[in-house]
Amino acid sequence: MPLFSSSQRASSSRSSNAHSVSLSSLVHRVLVNTAKEQDRQEQQPPSPPLNLVTTTPWNATRLIVRLGPVVETYENLEAVVRWKDPVKTVIWMIAWCALCCYPTLLCISPNLFIIVIILRNFYRKQREDQDNAPPAPPPVTSWSTSIAVGSEPYLKNMQFLQNVMTLYCDAYDKIVGFLKDLTWTDTETTSSLLQYALASIPLTWLVYFTVPFNYLLIFGGLLMFLHNTTQFRAVHIARLPVIALVLIKRYLTMLLEALRGLEPFPPMNTDDGMVRETEKIPSVTEVPVTVAVFENQRWWAGPGWIPHLLPTERPPWSDSTGKIVCPTLADHKLPGPGWAWADLDWKVDTDWMPTDTEGWVYSDHNWLHPSGQPGLVSLTRRRRWVRSMHPPIGGMATGQVAGSK
Repeated sequence: MPLFSSSQRASSSRSSNAHSVSLSSLVHRVLVNTAKEQDRQEQQPPSPPLNLVTTTPWNATRLIVRLGPVVETYENLEAVVRWKDPVKTVIWMIAWCALCCYPTLLCISPNLFIIVIILRNFYRKQREDQDNAPPAPPPVTSWSTSIAVGSEPYLKNMQFLQNVMTLYCDAYDKIVGFLKDLTWTDTETTSSLLQYALASIPLTWLVYFTVPFNYLLIFGGLLMFLHNTTQFRAVHIARLPVIALVLIKRYLTMLLEALRGLEPFPPMNTDDGMVRETEKIPSVTEVPVTVAVFENQRWWAGPGWIPHLLPTERPPWSDSTGKIVCPTLADHKLPGPGWAWADLDWKVDTDWMPTDTEGWVYSDHNWLHPSGQPGLVSLTRRRRWVRSMHPPIGGMATGQVAGSK
């Protein structure tokens, strides 16, 4: 019995020693590998520098060639959301409801995605084999990297990239405009947002503990699908009488702004509804008419600031709203016989808003957030040209003034 006990103790001692040796060896290997990995990361070459001649065009071309899957995915999602294929949209709505009710389906969604792709390719291959067509080179698909520069798929991918950049700029401008309300630039607006944020916390918790979260997800997802249906849009049309007054007021304000500076006569006293005999129309030298024309430009990579604008925005020469096309300064004519220019030439107005030394007012992609100095997101600019003219002696009809540019 003592011999058995001593041998047992010796065996346990050897096993503990072996365990400690293996543990220390493991710790040693971890420390060595950590040092090697840190040394390898420190020796990695830095990122390549900016090269607009070779690297940037090459990588841009590679990106456009490989955008096919992204474009195809976006088109399929757009077709579903915009009800271009109602059957597919209904299937997606049912799948969304099932996923919200049974979140465990999300775990097998990658497997289902792979199975769907394999089955679709199998069906496509079977259909091609049934046609008994002679062997041909594989077609250029959205996953191919052999798209020729200038081909139809290449131009399609480039158009998609252009539209994505526009969407990004619009979203960026909206986010920056919203964040501007949080910087106490307008104390009243920022204070109201702070009060709303604090007051919404109890309501958010109440909704969270009252309504199941998966029901909220179902409602939000279905609302996204139903937003583009005819019935949902009819609700917005039904609200038209409610907002009609607001729209009328807005367009009247724009019209008054467009006609600003074209009024030839000062306000007349018409308390009794008639113009008094003693109130004569001022002479031509007393009331000159000031005409204002706005010059619009957009910044482009390479040329810089040029009067080449997007087809959907204001013209190179316009009124203050940007909706009425005006002729250039050289082509601007007098309204009619009897009119005469009071100024020798057009001049830049630097007093209508804070401007730079040349009279330019800079704004973002959507002609919003004007500033007298160019900034990081300044992609558009405009300046105001003014010139005075004398009406005919003896006055003129109001319609003649309204018809002048």
